[in-house]
Amino acid sequence: MKKCFYLAISILTLLSSCGGEGGRDLKSFVLDVPKATFFQYDKVDYSAFKVSDAADNQVSDFEIYLDNSLLKDKESRWLSFGKSVLTFKIDGIAFATCEISVSKSSEFKESLEVVSYPSKSTYGKGDVLDLEGLKLEHHLSYTRSDKEKVQDDFETSDYTISVDGNDDNGYRFEEEGYAIKYAIATTKDIFGADLSISFPLYQSASSKSFETKKIIDSEEKYEWSEEGEKMKVRFSRSNKAEGKSFYAPEEVNLDYNLNSFMDHNAIGLYQTPSIGEVPLLVVPVVLNGFESAATPENHLKIEKAFFSKTGSETDSPVGSLSSYYYYSSFHKLRFVGEVTPYFNPTKEGYMGYSNPRSFSLNTPASLAMDALKWAKETLQMDLDSYDSDNDGFIDGLWLIYIEDIQNELTGNYTAFWPFTTAGNEIPGTKSNPSLNVFSWAGSSHLYGSKASQEHLSDYGYDTNVLCHETGHLLGLTDYYSYEPTTSLDSWYSPLGGYDMMDLDFGDHNPYSKMLLGWIKPYVVLGDCEIEIESCQKENSFFLLPYDGKTYEKDEFGRIRINPFDEYLLLDYDTYENLYKETITGRGRTLSFPKEKGGRLYHVDARVVSESKGGSLSLLENPDSLLNERGSYFRAISNTQSGSRAESAYQIPHLQDRFDEIRLISSDKTPMNGLKDFTSDVLFGAGKSFSLEEYSDQFVNASFDSKNEFSLQFSIISC
Repeated sequence: MKKCFYLAISILTLLSSCGGEGGRDLKSFVLDVPKATFFQYDKVDYSAFKVSDAADNQVSDFEIYLDNSLLKDKESRWLSFGKSVLTFKIDGIAFATCEISVSKSSEFKESLEVVSYPSKSTYGKGDVLDLEGLKLEHHLSYTRSDKEKVQDDFETSDYTISVDGNDDNGYRFEEEGYAIKYAIATTKDIFGADLSISFPLYQSASSKSFETKKIIDSEEKYEWSEEGEKMKVRFSRSNKAEGKSFYAPEEVNLDYNLNSFMDHNAIGLYQTPSIGEVPLLVVPVVLNGFESAATPENHLKIEKAFFSKTGSETDSPVGSLSSYYYYSSFHKLRFVGEVTPYFNPTKEGYMGYSNPRSFSLNTPASLAMDALKWAKETLQMDLDSYDSDNDGFIDGLWLIYIEDIQNELTGNYTAFWPFTTAGNEIPGTKSNPSLNVFSWAGSSHLYGSKASQEHLSDYGYDTNVLCHETGHLLGLTDYYSYEPTTSLDSWYSPLGGYDMMDLDFGDHNPYSKMLLGWIKPYVVLGDCEIEIESCQKENSFFLLPYDGKTYEKDEFGRIRINPFDEYLLLDYDTYENLYKETITGRGRTLSFPKEKGGRLYHVDARVVSESKGGSLSLLENPDSLLNERGSYFRAISNTQSGSRAESAYQIPHLQDRFDEIRLISSDKTPMNGLKDFTSDVLFGAGKSFSLEEYSDQFVNASFDSKNEFSLQFSIISC
């Protein structure tokens, strides 16, 4: 430490001449204060003060009295700057005083951080709050007058917890149904005021454990790698408003997400919950003529593909659908459930399924209804266990039709392509929930590139198709174009195939994870410089709104953000974990870049509302979703023509070029279905962005909404 300020007095004799206890001669005692530096907000270092007798023996049994203008108590820090007087008392008789100078510090910040969340985050009705595993860190930072920056981080156990205004002493979850609550941890700052931070607690509709036949290990075996490097970004905005330049994730409320939008969805789709322990019912369906493939070995592989916790038999980075979503969600979503025995609808007496080659596109929905009926009536399954959010619908149903992959099914092939849809819009009851969303795929789709080989029982499994379709169960859309070759563009592909909801590989992007309520962003409004960790860490990304964007605040002072709006997203992309995968598709081999850098997305997730007269239009104020009821369509897609284009929702044809999510390439060449995702797509150190410079990758060289966007950024380091 550089020393540039000194004590005003270095040696003071004691003021009393009386004799002390033990025959000590107090006349000979001296207070020796070596030269030292004292700065505002530093802890007081009493080791610098020494009391010794005539024989130079150090005396330790002294008391210290403080001038409280600068110190709260003798164990604390210098709260202010200026002069302060310390008084030393020895044997209750002798006194010595000294005056010192405390130098001013600046840029003081103090915060509380949750560095480890409680091991239990999801509760059922009647459960008691369990804080085991919770760790909090107290952060102090400031700059001393000698320009030295100080960062003091220390774990603290001196805090209180409250939920709904009640302390944590035996707090019990009593509400029915799915809910998100916030626990508030409160400690005292160095001035004695309250310092708080909140963290979510998720209440599921049922705390019932599921008796399953799945094969799982006792613990997850996948070693998740967390990239240690960081990316520092400098932001500037010419049209900036008054107020904060950015909000950190802990200052953001993202309670409105896909789970919330379900109540506003005009198409009657009740998607699978994306947070907590969520049950999936998996039914392997034996098609007539393919009974020989319904073996115990293949049943076991289906169980492992959905629920195993080991990846030894899979080509995927993680071992199963359950493991994939456990890691992709940063442990916020765990799929549990059961694979039923084989269901042969023809042998069970269900009519209309004897000839698979005559199946229509509507057949799987009928089959799903019958499979649910069979599970309840024949297997006597307690289906209320599979409606965790109490919305009257099964959370998620998977049908895996069994086939011998040597034989390609003929007839209406589209009936056998993997897809996800809704089978019913009328909710059931708690004891008898109805079918809504379900997914359908063949056993061959579990085996990826090996599907054209001799027999599925000879190989491991590939869960990518399962993970993609389950993304639809959760409410995510396809990010590929249904009409990739159009008059507008050839091989149109806004993400180039590089996403789980595009070509079925890799991780979910930050937009998808934000929609699902798994991560919260840094919201950048003005000039600032921020360093974030890689996308392998929770809450490590930026949301960059258009100029003039305002946010209302919740009761805790957090801004409420609406993901169904238009904005840019920027994160730090690293080649780790779910991105360490290579696939073959569209006649080429795809893999993610091993280099690191900023990954930039343009998102336009605005929704369409219907007027009383029946006309449709994009919602004028996207944030009205947060407070108003109504029915809305998610009309903006990554398809430019046909029934999935924007014009199908009465939006002008010229706006068919809008995309829900588009990857903005650093090399200024738009992504398409033939372009590889190389390091040139990423924004490396020294790269910068402005809308004007990258206007070729935006429709009409602007935001789709025509809102101005003057924010610029440059990558300082990564």
